[in-house]
Amino acid sequence: PTYLGNVILGNIEENQVEQDAAIQNADKIFIVTSSDVFNIYIAQILRQKQGEELKIIARINEPERADAYSIFNIETVSVEEMFAEEILRKMRSPVNED
Repeated sequence: PTYLGNVILGNIEENQVEQDAAIQNADKIFIVTSSDVFNIYIAQILRQKQGEELKIIARINEPERADAYSIFNIETVSVEEMFAEEILRKMRSPVNED
């Protein structure tokens, strides 16, 4: 599939980053820092600016923080869970596949 979105690296607290990302036009935002606290903080900023209609998906680094994400209506993706699922898939596949 072709990706038709924008990828912006930067600090969301800087107005220029927000303008470059055209956040006001976004329907989804992915937050993928290595800090759950920072991911939730960014999500709160975006919620205040964009409201509940913006879909926010964030990398979750510590599963015990899942409740904090759900309080702010943030979907999560766990890299560790994805990795574990891929390992299981490979373990179950025949030796000559992959």
